[in-house]
Amino acid sequence: MAKQILVRARKILLPEWKRVFELRDISGTLHSLSHDRPSKPWSYEEAMEEVWQNGIRPDVFLSDLGAQAALPLLVEVRVSHAVDDAKAHLVRDRGWAMVEIDLSKTPEEALAPQAFERYVLEAAPRKWIHAPKAEQKFAEDRLTLRAKVDAINARLHSQGVEERDTFGRTAKKQRDQQNIEHLLAVRRRPYLDDLNALKRKLLPEALRQREAELQEREAEQIAELLRHFGSQAPPFVLIAHQHAWALNASTLRWQLAAAVHFVLLAKEGARFTAGAVSRWLEDTFGVDKIAARLIEAQKVDRERKRRRGDSSVVRTAWFFDDWENGAIPSIFHAADHLLERMTLSGHLLRPERWTYLVDGPVARQARLEESRRRQDAEAKVRRKEREQEERRLQGALKDAEKRQMLVDIEREAYLKLRARRTEEITAVYHALAKRSSECLDCQDCRWPNPLDSSACANCGSEKILLIRLDPDRLREMPHRLRSDPSVMRCKVYPFEAEGR
Repeated sequence: MAKQILVRARKILLPEWKRVFELRDISGTLHSLSHDRPSKPWSYEEAMEEVWQNGIRPDVFLSDLGAQAALPLLVEVRVSHAVDDAKAHLVRDRGWAMVEIDLSKTPEEALAPQAFERYVLEAAPRKWIHAPKAEQKFAEDRLTLRAKVDAINARLHSQGVEERDTFGRTAKKQRDQQNIEHLLAVRRRPYLDDLNALKRKLLPEALRQREAELQEREAEQIAELLRHFGSQAPPFVLIAHQHAWALNASTLRWQLAAAVHFVLLAKEGARFTAGAVSRWLEDTFGVDKIAARLIEAQKVDRERKRRRGDSSVVRTAWFFDDWENGAIPSIFHAADHLLERMTLSGHLLRPERWTYLVDGPVARQARLEESRRRQDAEAKVRRKEREQEERRLQGALKDAEKRQMLVDIEREAYLKLRARRTEEITAVYHALAKRSSECLDCQDCRWPNPLDSSACANCGSEKILLIRLDPDRLREMPHRLRSDPSVMRCKVYPFEAEGR
């Protein structure tokens, strides 16, 4: 039946044809070639069923007699077996064009006569067994690319080692960037149509038109929900979140339904989260198909980042830009926006982030108990902090007293030692004065030495100065020594100075 349809239709949808060729030069830089011929309709004037053509009998032979440059097209209809390798090789060897139409998995809804004809001519999966013109053009471009890469390699060989190394580092950076861009393009490719559709959906006029059409279609359901609010829309549903469009229902309807289900029909004091509301909305109304695919892409990428150790809960995908990640809707944030507005209007309480409580006598009592518990906990924390501060201050005072006591003890010992050394040095001066009117005074430790000394007997210093030991100087000696810190450098005090 499919063959007869092709014979009389005189028009068929040709499949798309894609090829990619990549080649690297000696520096590692990637050069790529891509040919993409989209699917397009093709009209033909001659069609014959199962006619032998030089050893091949295709299911249908199609020819466009009006275009002299056009090659005939052989069509194979796959029901149970695909075109085997021998036939495909023979077709390529003779330069014929061949397309295979796959009817092995025809859906039931396409079995009706008219639907089956459209399915055979347009919708059924199809592929090129051989597209001679496209493959010839691709082969020529591939040779051109090889010649270009060969020229680059020759230029790189002629350059010096240093320049080649510099070029190699630059090429590596370019190659890494190209790899990133290539991976980005590969990851984005399945979602390009959805992203373009998302931009169209977010146009203000498109959003207004969609909301108006949905409200008109859901007028009875909205009227039934409004009876719970006195047939008048409450203020918390008049302003919706920017992502509210993502559900398969008007913004007014799903907000009213959520308010009735979670607030009006719930018990006072009932507790729920924004996540529970968002899951109920998704199960009840469903999510827009385009939005659902983009949301799933973000979730998959978030799970990948979590497996690598990233604990972030933000739902983003690295291959979408910032605007796209922000524009992809979040049912959770749309639901939380509604609950927050209901909190401001007095219908709900928000004891914790993302958690809400239905207000009423029970809720007020729960809120009072929660407030008391919080006040008791805060008072306990303050009391504990005050006790810790008092203990810290007491410890600091004790440490300060100990340090001051040690300073006083050291100061007293220092003064006693200095006084004792002053008395000892003075005694030595008097002992030397009895034997002579002069002595050698050490400039480093103030130890008096006999006249025949070449160095200080106390510290070994050679800085000794001749001084007179007259009565006036001896009287002033203790006062001068008490104000001279160098007396503390003395190490040994011979008390038998008379024997010197």
